[in-house]
Amino acid sequence: MNIQHFTKGNLNILRKEIEAALAGIEGIEGIKFELGTMRFDFTTCSVTLNMTSAQDTEKKAADLDMIIDRYGIAGKSGKDGETLIGYKRSARRFPFQVKKADGKIYGYSLLLTRGTFGAAEGT
Repeated sequence: MNIQHFTKGNLNILRKEIEAALAGIEGIEGIKFELGTMRFDFTTCSVTLNMTSAQDTEKKAADLDMIIDRYGIAGKSGKDGETLIGYKRSARRFPFQVKKADGKIYGYSLLLTRGTFGAAEGT
């Protein structure tokens, strides 16, 4: 692949190639690599690489389970392929982080989260 300058189309192809290369990294156990934002102009591109440890992932999953119980949400899987992936305490209006089927992440309110994932019995 020969890239003369950066465009949105080129970056989509480049993102897939970089993610495949990151998935192929062996020898480093317990770390998850995730490609973040890609910013570009005509001649330069900068990429954010996020790394999380397996322990951090386990803690976040346990915290999310506690939040689900506290707010009376029935589960983590929604009607149309949505997945409840996190909770941001600093986001007062839309604290629930939901990943749609297309991979985009949105903030949901408590009411919208209960409507999407169901309310637990007794709430």
